[in-house]
Amino acid sequence: MRIAVIDVGTNSVKLLVADVRGRGSRAVFEDAEITRLGERVAARKRLAKRAMIRTAKTVARFAGVARAMGAAEVRVVGTAAMRMAANRNEFVRLVRREADVEITILSGEEEAIRSFAGGTSRLSLKKKILLVDIGGGSTELVLGRHGRVVRRQSIPFGAVTLTEGFLRHDPPSDFEVVRLLAHVARRLVGSRILVEGLKGRGIELVVVGGTAATLGRILGAAHGGRVGRTDLMGLFAGLRAMKTSTRVRRFGMPKGRADIIVAGAALLLAVMAACGAEKIVISRRGLRHGMLAAHPETDPSRDRRARFTSLERD
Repeated sequence: MRIAVIDVGTNSVKLLVADVRGRGSRAVFEDAEITRLGERVAARKRLAKRAMIRTAKTVARFAGVARAMGAAEVRVVGTAAMRMAANRNEFVRLVRREADVEITILSGEEEAIRSFAGGTSRLSLKKKILLVDIGGGSTELVLGRHGRVVRRQSIPFGAVTLTEGFLRHDPPSDFEVVRLLAHVARRLVGSRILVEGLKGRGIELVVVGGTAATLGRILGAAHGGRVGRTDLMGLFAGLRAMKTSTRVRRFGMPKGRADIIVAGAALLLAVMAACGAEKIVISRRGLRHGMLAAHPETDPSRDRRARFTSLERD
């Protein structure tokens, strides 16, 4: 059976078309477009009209591509930006009218479970995993053992909201970067998940999302590749000194990624420092892949808690 998943994030919309059978799946087509649905949503608590229109058009285009490729079902999910926005239902209605699909707004818990399932798939990892999903509007920390989520924490900021809140100049000033890092460090102090990561050795820090994929590509790390903290710090130092236009030209980033990559990299380095990690594992999979497990073709039981037990909120 062919299924499509459209992940409507704060910064980008991602499409996955896959053939599924039993508990297995095979990706047939993937695409992504930056629409920044969550532009200024952290400050205004509302989705901007233009952001909704351009995002709805992208969802409609992706839904059309999926149907043309024979998808029997198109599943659309929304995350942090829609959870924050008071006018989320206006966007739901707009997408229904433009694309003839319904958006399911995931809770932080559901997003964490599905991101963990997708982000850790097809990786050869140790028994204990800390997954970090850096989004545009939130960051999910998920601790797992033996393929099961045991604890999760949702941090209410991501690469877009940190950029909008702290980095006013291009390139950002040293003062702005220091303020951003201090803010993130304060929010991470006492995180039970990160403290757990400090307790013992052998934990794998897996990072998913656009920030991770972009940094990994620049440093030559494919899916499952490992990147050291020293290399990341060197890249961060270079990126923060460049203008957005230079990042676009030198690294081939879309402008909508280049203008938030400094905040995303700073957030990643702060998480690594907080849990004492010297290396990360880059995952190019994520929520959209994890959503396949919520379909009866891939998960006949439909009982996610049977597969992800002992879930504890921070």
